[in-house]
Amino acid sequence: MIQLNDYQFWFVVVNQFLYRNEVLETVARRTEEMAAKRNEAGTLPCLVIYKAPKTNNEITELLRTANYDIKCAGIITRCYTFSPSKM
Repeated sequence: MIQLNDYQFWFVVVNQFLYRNEVLETVARRTEEMAAKRNEAGTLPCLVIYKAPKTNNEITELLRTANYDIKCAGIITRCYTFSPSKM
């Protein structure tokens, strides 16, 4: 029987390929750090698992997998925007 602390929330960030690789890597690294800090805080009964699909097909597959994974309690998404005029 699954206990509450066996569940996971998947933290998903999808990169916009309008930006340079270094910007995308920074977003991915910071999102991974956010998930790790959330887990270190110990304030949630479930783990937050960082996921970073790279292509449309990977996004679709990740959502299918989450839908059928008994331990996946939900998906948290990170939305971000950059102003190209300030870069």
